[in-house]
Amino acid sequence: MNEDALVFCELVVIGADGEQLGILASSRALDIACEMGLDLVVISTSASPPIARIIDYNKFSPLVQSGQIDEQWQRPRISPKMKRVIVCGASSGIGRATAVALSESGCELVLVARRRALLEELAAQCEKNGAKTICVPCDITQYTECEEFVRIAKLDSDGVEPVLVNSAGVAEFGNFATMSVTSIDDQIRTNLLGPVYACRAFIPWVLEAGSGQIVNVLSISASTVFAGAAAYSASKAGLLMFGKSLASEYRKQGLRLTSVLPGATDTAIWANQSFVPTREDMLSAEAVADCIRDVILMPADRSVDEITMMPPKGIL
Repeated sequence: MNEDALVFCELVVIGADGEQLGILASSRALDIACEMGLDLVVISTSASPPIARIIDYNKFSPLVQSGQIDEQWQRPRISPKMKRVIVCGASSGIGRATAVALSESGCELVLVARRRALLEELAAQCEKNGAKTICVPCDITQYTECEEFVRIAKLDSDGVEPVLVNSAGVAEFGNFATMSVTSIDDQIRTNLLGPVYACRAFIPWVLEAGSGQIVNVLSISASTVFAGAAAYSASKAGLLMFGKSLASEYRKQGLRLTSVLPGATDTAIWANQSFVPTREDMLSAEAVADCIRDVILMPADRSVDEITMMPPKGIL
């Protein structure tokens, strides 16, 4: 890690119980931390300013109490609760990239997907980045399995804020009149019913905790007409309106819900399609993941309802 990139930074102080206690904000924050002899781990160099996490609170606490770092100390501008993030569709694509981005940002992770081997490989990477990680192989089109991953995610969850990322998705683009009913059913169940089931299992936890977030990963096809994408567009448009309704129903009870509508993104969803845009022109999964991470980590005094994120060249 290039320490020069962290000269202008914020140092997030985490207490022994995982609660965010405050922010040391200064143009000399890194130098101050080094003078204190604090142990640091970088969580994000892409944030503005970059963020590092103080992991040695025992050294930091006496300095706060003695007033030695008074003018640099601020109360947290984001939720003081640790985020525990359930990522559905974590084994590949945007879901996988989101899990990696969050693992570098101080979040706890519950990774959900059908393919156990890929989840375990991802979990090892996230744990190497310092994130507490749990794998839950699951088919989100089965409601009882959604209930189970939420039950597991809730274990020892006192003081954490629950977050759900719905990023599982499948697609087949082509002539609707010749598309198999099995493919249509798979797209509707995976892209719409699965996230609906996940939200149904998850919402009671948000109400119990008093706050929480849902990020639904959609597509610009939720709001833009594309020939050859009838089933896929129907599933994404349905989830967009579902999210709007859910946010309206539970906003005043602490739920923040964001729908992310990315343009063409370079993931495995394009494999075996009849038409594939130039991949070099697409968004990367990591770019979309950075957006999702920033939504999850944004201050609790704001809510972003919808984000449309496009490749520089627009619709491809």
